[in-house]
Amino acid sequence: PIVTDGTIREVDSDLRHWRIETVVLADQVHGAKFEVDEEAVRRTATALFGEPQRVDDVWLWRIPPA
Repeated sequence: PIVTDGTIREVDSDLRHWRIETVVLADQVHGAKFEVDEEAVRRTATALFGEPQRVDDVWLWRIPPA
């Protein structure tokens, strides 16, 4: 998807509303009804949250407090 400045602001607002501090993405998604393009999800999350940190077999984005 196309990530605009408005998209980033909207997502940031939602994360703060729900007090989300961390976003985690596993290398492989299991149990999904449809095939998941993990690389596309990671690219989109990086566009929204900045560069992730690699921890074991997951990607981790820490969301700074407001």
